[in-house]
Amino acid sequence: MFPEPLVPKPTSAVLLQANVVPDTNCATKDYSPVFRYPYATSAAAVAAAPPARDGSRRVRYVNPLTGGSGMAMMDCFLVQLDAGAVTLPFRTTASSVCCVVEGSGESQIGSEIIRWNRRDIFTLPQGNRIVHKSSGGPARLFQVSDRDLYARLGLLREEYGNIAA
Repeated sequence: MFPEPLVPKPTSAVLLQANVVPDTNCATKDYSPVFRYPYATSAAAVAAAPPARDGSRRVRYVNPLTGGSGMAMMDCFLVQLDAGAVTLPFRTTASSVCCVVEGSGESQIGSEIIRWNRRDIFTLPQGNRIVHKSSGGPARLFQVSDRDLYARLGLLREEYGNIAA
């Protein structure tokens, strides 16, 4: 009966600078109204990000209206390993798929070491001790995870630091 309300672009500089979001029905959606996250912008953001708990630099793709994950039940991250960086060991109940965007390196996943280069894809199965290491210059990984699902169910567990393999 009524036409859908017009929704202002959530990337409006005025909205972002004021730390406010429009009061629309989009704020209750489980998915982001943003359909494109330009890589150049994300790469600049991850390069400027402070170190995460494991020592990598990490930015999360979010729904700008809620601050939650960009897709319902799925989390997406851009991870940067600085030149020669080795992350602290970590383990989580979530599983991930990593796509190597730039650089090269290796990841110790449980007792296995996987060497990776640009355009490679590898998985991080849940419950494994994981350590990433860049080779040569910096490396960037695009990571898709079911972390949000586990968090919503109250089952997300994450450990960082001295973890046995």
